Amino acid sequence: MQTSNGKKAQKPIRDLIFLPVFSLFRRNPGIFALFYKGVNRTLDKRLLPGKEADMKNAFGGEFDDEIRHIVPTLRKQGVFLAKNYFPNDFLGQAREYFENELRDFDINDTGRFDIEVKDEIHSAQTIKTKVLTDRKTKSVFTGFDSYELHGRRRIRHYDYAHLPPIIEQIYSHKKLIALVSTYYQYPVYVKEVVFERLTPGLSHEPWHFDRTRDQFKVMIPLTTVGLDNGPMTYIPGSHQFTNALAESYSGSFTVNGEQPYLVSKRLADLPRDRVVCTGQPGDAIFFDTLGVHTGSRCQVNHRDVIVVCFEVRSPKNRLFTLMGLKN
Repeated sequence: MQTSNGKKAQKPIRDLIFLPVFSLFRRNPGIFALFYKGVNRTLDKRLLPGKEADMKNAFGGEFDDEIRHIVPTLRKQGVFLAKNYFPNDFLGQAREYFENELRDFDINDTGRFDIEVKDEIHSAQTIKTKVLTDRKTKSVFTGFDSYELHGRRRIRHYDYAHLPPIIEQIYSHKKLIALVSTYYQYPVYVKEVVFERLTPGLSHEPWHFDRTRDQFKVMIPLTTVGLDNGPMTYIPGSHQFTNALAESYSGSFTVNGEQPYLVSKRLADLPRDRVVCTGQPGDAIFFDTLGVHTGSRCQVNHRDVIVVCFEVRSPKNRLFTLMGLKN
């Protein structure tokens, strides 16, 4: 390839170094698994003795009782269900915002939205996804074009200078940040806040993990989440490295959508316990997204939740970023 001035373009040094490595990982999942296991053991501060107090001290001990109650179970299980974690005034503000955004919602309303259709790989299938940007509020709605099939709508805000108050409150939620920082023993920040409504549909989310990077989520129900409302189910302990998922760890670095399929193939090799994340408004579901989980089909009414996604400033994530790995 040549540049506009006729000179031959130089490949970035990163590509010259890492592209052959990626190719090797994709051809040999076992080699990637060895690399990934080594990275976790070397760079995961949670495995080092004497480091437990580092992040707690950074927050002045304000949330020590909650941290002692939640973090040990999170370390072991990868998931924790906390009852009545958020107060009623928070829930009221969140519900009001959500209902206002969804009022008179029409997926084909070109007067209100700038509409873009993208192809997304989901469960090894290419599916049309609509992205609608509200011209007035800058809210970004995403959902599968086949709404009857998947029944899912998500709202995000990327205009960070003009966030709605309830979302701004979540971005700066000191207690959540303290807890997740203590879990990883590294600083974290809220990367994304998603309001999600799940309505009755014909499909469910397959078994999967989100990323091989350090990433954490907190799910906050705004409505009752019963067995018929599409609760998440999590395999406790699956957030810890296991050779059974070597193919899946490697597959997460490809863009072929095979990761859910590969995880489903190995379910028999994973722990048999399951945590079904039902809950009431104001509860909090904490989970490490490397753990294997699935979303069941909503059968009645609808399920409204807020999903708070945390990015971790850990050496593992910095290494993966340097290598150009997004997953």
